[in-house]
Amino acid sequence: MATGSSSTQPVSQQWSEEPPPDKVTRLRFSDLVRDTNLSTDSGERVSPARFVPRDRAGAKFYFPRILPDGSALISKAHKELRFETRIGDQRLKVRFDLRKMVYKGRLEL
Repeated sequence: MATGSSSTQPVSQQWSEEPPPDKVTRLRFSDLVRDTNLSTDSGERVSPARFVPRDRAGAKFYFPRILPDGSALISKAHKELRFETRIGDQRLKVRFDLRKMVYKGRLEL
C-alpha cells in the first residue's frame, strides 16, 4: 500500500479532525469540482470526474488519468502527486511520493 504525507489546515486555523459526516454527504459535485484537484509536481492538474460521498470505505474521489490533450496525467518522470480539497472552512492536502508507488519497475496507481 502506498503511503503519503498529509497536512490538514482550515483557512483560518490548524485542525486534525475529519469533516463531520453530514457535511460530506451534503456536498454538491459542482462545489467539489471547484474546490478539489489532483496535481503533479510538474503542474498538470485535474478536477474530479466523479464523487461517491459515502460507502463502506468512506468518501471516494475519481479523477481522469488522461489530460485534455490526450497525454497521461502521471508518468515515470513525475516524483509527486498532490490531492487537495476544501470542505466548508477546512482544507485537506495530501502528498504522495510516486517513487514509493513503483512495484517491479511499474508505477502502481
